[in-house]
Amino acid sequence: MQISQRGILDATEKALCEKSFYHFFKIGWKSVDSDEFVDDWHIKVLCDSLQSIFEGKVTRLIINIPPRCSKSTITCVFFPVWCWIKRPQMKFLTGSHTRDLSTRDTVKSRYLMQSPWFCNLWGNAFKLSSDQNQKTYYTNTDMGARYCYSVGGGITGTGADIILLDDPIDSQGANSQKIREGVNLWFDEALSTRLNSQKSGCIILIMQRLHSNDLTGYLLSKSKEWEHICLPMRFESKSPYDKRKKIGQILSKRFPEKYLKKYEKRVGRYVVASQLQQRPSPREGGIVKSDWIDKYSVLPSKVLSYEWSWDSAIKTGKNNDYTVGTYWAECDSGYYLVDMFRKKVEYPEFKKRLESLYYKHVSNAILVEDKSSGQQIIQEYKRRTRLPIIGMMPGRDMLSSKEERLIQVSDLFESGVVKFPEKAPWLEDVIDELTNFPNAQHDDIVDSISQYLSRRIRKMRNSKPLGDDIQDDLKTKSNSLDW
Repeated sequence: MQISQRGILDATEKALCEKSFYHFFKIGWKSVDSDEFVDDWHIKVLCDSLQSIFEGKVTRLIINIPPRCSKSTITCVFFPVWCWIKRPQMKFLTGSHTRDLSTRDTVKSRYLMQSPWFCNLWGNAFKLSSDQNQKTYYTNTDMGARYCYSVGGGITGTGADIILLDDPIDSQGANSQKIREGVNLWFDEALSTRLNSQKSGCIILIMQRLHSNDLTGYLLSKSKEWEHICLPMRFESKSPYDKRKKIGQILSKRFPEKYLKKYEKRVGRYVVASQLQQRPSPREGGIVKSDWIDKYSVLPSKVLSYEWSWDSAIKTGKNNDYTVGTYWAECDSGYYLVDMFRKKVEYPEFKKRLESLYYKHVSNAILVEDKSSGQQIIQEYKRRTRLPIIGMMPGRDMLSSKEERLIQVSDLFESGVVKFPEKAPWLEDVIDELTNFPNAQHDDIVDSISQYLSRRIRKMRNSKPLGDDIQDDLKTKSNSLDW
């Protein structure tokens, strides 16, 4: 039997597409999209990473990439179909933050499988079941299945070999701590349990970054099992997956420099940092920039006053805040952070720590925020001790908003009068939280620092001099740090 030229070409194309998901995507594009296909290096990176999932080389994959880079089409439209060509019995769960978005991609996958191009090459590979062929849930004649879901929606009773999650949260939801933590908890307690095999099953998360504790940030902070591909709009640093070499080079030719600059100017640096650069806070800092961090090696010999500043939290759950105390020395040359306590503690341990650290570093004042758990400690210590407890009431002694408080004192950082100990083991935590606020996972260090500096601004450096009776204690205790 003689094979036609058309048949030879079809067989060659079929073999090439089955061997390479990248080629399958390139050639199949026109079957689901009327726009002209624009190839780019990042498309091959995404396709190859997904093929490694199918081949069993990777089981947990996170991809962070800016919007409008074909991530949903590659991942949620084409990839499940390509897998069915090779293993039609596979089961998929595919979802997004809304059911409409996940349904859109499920329907486009079905368009692809019903296209003349696909039917010509793989029409005999499998058939969609006639009795289960809905937009949100369809099966094939080899017992493969595709079910779409929305984040937070019910998925009990469904299982999958591969779970796909595309943009689990939108920009509005990312600004809500309650929504962010709800998404993270739902992933842990619901979605991740739906794999048919925890050993060989695969989870793929693909999203643009929106917050430091979005699902990407949460998962990467919890475990090292995730393969992480991060492709910022503008090249910043080397990575195994990024093919660019020139700093600032744009990710895709779909984004001309002229138009990208206009967009960056319009949306502002926070959106640029998170959604474009995949860094949920600008590298140069949010309210406090990293190059404003001034370090010191030796505390000046002349100290005008010492103060503790406490931000308390008295629950120890994994999602609860830390109790933070920062210890400060006011000198002629500025405000020196001398020591810090940061731990999740309950009320009895908080009391014990506050007292022991006061006697370790005697101070003129102990500042405690006068709300929630802080009110209890203020009332108790004023009643039964002579410790110099001072309640700091938001809205009375300092601005109510955390962001407004830090903005109010930000000039002190910029002018270099706030100093940090260069050898402190906790310095990295302080800098990370300060420069990422308000998008950092926690803000307790920031609250403690801004509380102290707010008081210094109010007093305008008119603090009373230290009493002679504690001057010797301050010299011996505060200047000998046991990091």
